[in-house]
Amino acid sequence: MRESINNHSFFVSKMKRFVYIFGIILLAVVLAGCSASKKGASNIGKQEMKAAKARYEAVVNRNFDYEYLSAKVKYSLKGKSLSGKLNIEHGKRLCMTVTLLGIEVARVEADEDVLLVVDKFDKVFAALPIAEAVSKLGLQEEAKLETLEALLMGRIYIPGDGTASAKDFKRLTWTLQDDQTLVGRCARNKYLLDYTIGADDYLTQTQVSMPDSHARFIWKYASPISIEGGSMPGVETLSGEGEGKQLSAQLTLSAPSVAKKNWNSFTPTSGYREVTFAELLTILKNLKN
Repeated sequence: MRESINNHSFFVSKMKRFVYIFGIILLAVVLAGCSASKKGASNIGKQEMKAAKARYEAVVNRNFDYEYLSAKVKYSLKGKSLSGKLNIEHGKRLCMTVTLLGIEVARVEADEDVLLVVDKFDKVFAALPIAEAVSKLGLQEEAKLETLEALLMGRIYIPGDGTASAKDFKRLTWTLQDDQTLVGRCARNKYLLDYTIGADDYLTQTQVSMPDSHARFIWKYASPISIEGGSMPGVETLSGEGEGKQLSAQLTLSAPSVAKKNWNSFTPTSGYREVTFAELLTILKNLKN
């Protein structure tokens, strides 16, 4: 009995960290979902602009095509970590799982219609219609699954239009920093979306900030992995701050594959019980680590 309780407490601790990390990810999706502004005037010269365009194209040209993608993932938070897997069906759905001793015990799954959180240890799940969530935020036309996919894959995304291509260079306002990093900005009302290209011509950071509230979300990329003639980040650091609070987590990706579909969406059996998101979060909050 004591061993069972200890295993349950261990799982709850893992599940709470997983939900916390995914909460940061969802914050990024909501903020990055703002509609793009019209073209802005970049503040660099003609020759620098030509060089900037070449650097931008080097970034977007590393995007590779895939129908299905999977990778091992390690989630890290406050010095603790857990393992799992990332699965994406391009433009349709994605899934992030948690495993213990090689067995899947939890997952967050999303498509264009529903966000699903599954606790396989306690056999409960919560489903949130995407339309309901974005309606409350007034983002019916902006918040998209492809936004989250682009963030996870380390790609420049043009809100409202999709993953950026070479032709989208002038959609952003460009600034060359003293350290030779290049920043492309999309500005819209209260939101600023900045993409930073490092001196090595890889995307190193996506930042969404709200100047009026002094809140911002930063998604940093490092250790690129070569795949399918292109690349994707190997390490992703997520952080958010606002109203005196700070959140931070890290994803480490490895062994990516674009093989055929090798995962199925969650289908609850009679042994599972559906709860509301509020109930699920209350259960996790009230249980000790």
